[in-house]
Amino acid sequence: MIGWLGNILIVIGLYKLGHKWRHAFLFSIAGELCWMTKSYGHDWALCFICGVFCVMALRNWFLWRTV
Repeated sequence: MIGWLGNILIVIGLYKLGHKWRHAFLFSIAGELCWMTKSYGHDWALCFICGVFCVMALRNWFLWRTV
């Protein structure tokens, strides 16, 4: 169930990003955190890559504050 929530949040984030909405990154971060929670202890590769995407979204959240 948490995987579906993560996917929905990521898709909403991508959709809103197409409209240049800065808060889209918060949806992406929340979705990646859902996937990190689901994969923690079971699939370390997925947990790692979700962490990377989460850090990238957080970076973009700060970079877009001047746009």
